[in-house]
Amino acid sequence: MVVDGQMRASAGWVYAAGDVAGPPYFAHKAYAQAKIAAEAALGRKANYEPLAVPAVVFSDPEVASVGMTEDEARRAGYDAKSARVPLSISGMGLISGGAGFVKLVYDGNSGRILGVHAVGRRVSEIAGEAALLVEFGATVEDLALVMHPHPTISELLVEAAELAVGKPTHIAKRGP
Repeated sequence: MVVDGQMRASAGWVYAAGDVAGPPYFAHKAYAQAKIAAEAALGRKANYEPLAVPAVVFSDPEVASVGMTEDEARRAGYDAKSARVPLSISGMGLISGGAGFVKLVYDGNSGRILGVHAVGRRVSEIAGEAALLVEFGATVEDLALVMHPHPTISELLVEAAELAVGKPTHIAKRGP
């Protein structure tokens, strides 16, 4: 079914959300669309146009992905760069088994975070923050300044941002 930004179907009095509105097929996307549809049906100003829809696979290890991959960013015209840190540099990452990573995809010119991708136990917990970073156009410089609680998986986002800006805390810096 084709819907517009207000989740209105081609028959103008019908609103749709979730699976009938098309991929991706996530409950959290359906909830967000349903809120827009309800607001629009009431005549209020509302529009569905997210930049970041978190995708999480609740497996072992978990997989979390928000925003663009490096290839997608390059195809979109960005100077795509990435910073990847292993879960094992975090106390919580070690407690959780140590296997996996957190990766930031960002624009090399502006530093804007375009995507966040992670594999490992408990990485689903950072999907919401990752969506916030992408949705609001945060930069790696912004993120590198944000204090996160320790020990958590979320602090790996900061570790990746620090690596991106050339000031890693727990990873040896290469080169001059």
